[in-house]
Amino acid sequence: QTKNFAFVLDGAGVLYLDGQPVEFNDLPRLIAEKKAGATNVQAIISADKKVEHGKVIQLIDIVRKNGIAEFAISVEAANTSKSN
Repeated sequence: QTKNFAFVLDGAGVLYLDGQPVEFNDLPRLIAEKKAGATNVQAIISADKKVEHGKVIQLIDIVRKNGIAEFAISVEAANTSKSN
């Protein structure tokens, strides 16, 4: 059974896991709970372009240290449109 984890870092630096806001400190527990029973786990990491590089690296490190070796990274362009 494959389990996918969808991580998103928004422009304000808020982290989401599968659509729910989470704290970096809670990730080891949440990953362990969600991957229980899965034979294959992978992460999809999306980050707004405005997010600091260090936050993305921190997330990758946590993901890898908690047993998710397969992951894809997507950087989303910051919304630069202005409405008047």
